[in-house]
Amino acid sequence: MKLRYRGVMLILYAISPILVQGTELGRPDHQSLSMLLVMIAICAEWSSRTKAVETAASIDHHDIWSVVSGIAWGLAIWNSAYESLILFLVVIIVSTIDDRKALLGKSRRAGWVCFVLIIAFALLVERRIPALLFWTSDAIFKNWARTIGELAHVSPANPIWLRWCGYFLLITPFLIWMGTNRDRRRTEQAMPWFVPVLLVATYGLTIWQARWGYFFVLIFAIALPALLEPVKSRAAVWIAFVLSIAPILRDWDERLWPNETQLSRRIEQRDEAAQIRNLAFNLQSSDTRPFLAPWWLSPSIAYWSGQPGVAGSSHESLSGIADSARFFLSDDLQKAREILNKRKAALVFAYESERVAQNSAAILNRELPPHSLCRVLDRMPSQAPPFLIFSGQNAACKLYRVAIEQ
Repeated sequence: MKLRYRGVMLILYAISPILVQGTELGRPDHQSLSMLLVMIAICAEWSSRTKAVETAASIDHHDIWSVVSGIAWGLAIWNSAYESLILFLVVIIVSTIDDRKALLGKSRRAGWVCFVLIIAFALLVERRIPALLFWTSDAIFKNWARTIGELAHVSPANPIWLRWCGYFLLITPFLIWMGTNRDRRRTEQAMPWFVPVLLVATYGLTIWQARWGYFFVLIFAIALPALLEPVKSRAAVWIAFVLSIAPILRDWDERLWPNETQLSRRIEQRDEAAQIRNLAFNLQSSDTRPFLAPWWLSPSIAYWSGQPGVAGSSHESLSGIADSARFFLSDDLQKAREILNKRKAALVFAYESERVAQNSAAILNRELPPHSLCRVLDRMPSQAPPFLIFSGQNAACKLYRVAIEQ
């Protein structure tokens, strides 16, 4: 698509700190794949609504983009039946209201077939319905969610919005108003209604949960060339854009040249991650040996060791998160042993006791016991219970092997 100001879009996509974070190499998360698939789906939906272009091979322009859209939405929902599913429903609802024929017409049939086949195949492979706990009243989930930065609220007055999008964000409502009040001929570059609706919806959802910020900024970047289309002076747009990214550049200045406190914290985190990786790497084996570790460390340990973990960093592993918290807070050895038996854990990772105790107590909404098991395993390995055999340690954590009951 020959968008007039597509260079603005590409630069913002490349340098926005939150988009860089979302696609950061090595993240134990599905967010980067979700962002990619949603981006393809939205752009394909947009392209499917442009005028059909006659080609030498007589290929139907709408059919091609309909298929791409159906495949992208299907894979995105398979990857994450949360953000992708909600964005898909918004697009479908708005498109139905705007032009039902564009959604259910003959040119869309191939796309719908691809979408249904992918969802059916996903259900066949996964053999389960995704757990959607974001509207649950479960106390454990609510306590756990308070410890997750990506589930925190983002105030509209928070300056982080400008660090994500630049000053252009401040005039976005005016640009949307200009777009809706000018002559809206259905040209090749006309922005479909679902794009500004998605932008407003993801803005509200980001205020609710910070994790939606990835998709808000992504859609903002996609929509920006069309929002700037009424401005005819290229020089004015580029001068304004360069000035608008000042907050983004300040953010990168702090990241690339951190102060001494930030630099020392970064070095400490990097060294700790390397220590955990080295300890986990030694556990690689053809035998399955499940481990129990603090939930936020479990994904990386599972990756490097190749062994399954009791807990995880997803809401779908909430049961394992609760059991790991109960284990580390326990001062009853019999109950701790029962948790290991129930989960068939063969290994236990002991980490910094203060952080583990505080996080576990927050999840379970309990007081910190004076003699919690996490404190014993971290500080007094010689006093560990008889069913936990000390097997190794480094500067980051300690490893215990669970004794087999006779």
